Amino acid sequence: MSKLRKSKCCVVVLTAILVMAIGGVSVLAAPVDRGLVQGKYVKGISTCGATYANGSTAAEEPNSGLNTSVSSIYGDVNMVTYETHTQNKSASGQDSCGVSFTAYDGCQSVSIYSSHYASKNGSSWSGSTSQTYPNY
Repeated sequence: MSKLRKSKCCVVVLTAILVMAIGGVSVLAAPVDRGLVQGKYVKGISTCGATYANGSTAAEEPNSGLNTSVSSIYGDVNMVTYETHTQNKSASGQDSCGVSFTAYDGCQSVSIYSSHYASKNGSSWSGSTSQTYPNY
């Protein structure tokens, strides 16, 4: 097996392991999830690029009065040693919030998984999103 093919196989296997480890049963989550809280639409988004990822929760209209939060876990892999890393971040805010990740030096993104939440006056919505890199 050629060195390049072996490297690609290792990355695929490591990606699958990391996605299952950090995403659990939520591997099938889409990169966008949408909900409704007291007549206000809210959207959760996960995006994953070659060396970065973002997770956000936001009301679709300004000044909605929604309390929002996002909790994300991001994974990357070193392209030489195949060592994997994970990072966790959370944020909350009025109407919108978000987190950003950057891959460690020499690493490439594998995936991001985000849990989203929005509430107002006792009503709430929760959802989850994920995306892997490369995004097929």
